[in-house]
Amino acid sequence: MNAQPLSMMLMTDEQFPARPMTLEPMTAVDDPAFGKAMRESKNLPDYAKKAFES
Repeated sequence: MNAQPLSMMLMTDEQFPARPMTLEPMTAVDDPAFGKAMRESKNLPDYAKKAFES
């Protein structure tokens, strides 16, 4: 028996025609409450919250 990873069986060019693309960088310009929301986030570690201090 020749086992093949599930990802190889499911992902083929015919099924997924998406191509890599360049994404715009994240920005908080449009949201003045972004920094506050990040500082209050329960999922963000304290050392990362310091980056959002005013």
